[in-house]
Amino acid sequence: MSCSVYLLADDARPGWAKVGLADDVERRLQQHRTAAPSARIVASWCCPDRADARLMERQALEILGSERRIAARCDDQRSL
Repeated sequence: MSCSVYLLADDARPGWAKVGLADDVERRLQQHRTAAPSARIVASWCCPDRADARLMERQALEILGSERRIAARCDDQRSL
């Protein structure tokens, strides 16, 4: 069964991002909008099976985590 990996962002919460899995990304976005009304889909990728989708989700989370740590270090250095 195929599913999608998605990346959501919310302009009202700069720096916030959500990576997840869903069979229906649009429906999942509507569920997220109860807590984040201005959330939007930045990207989504269809995967042929859940195992591939979970691997892609983990990789996306690692990339986002690395970018956030780099950004935080840059912000810390600017404040010195």
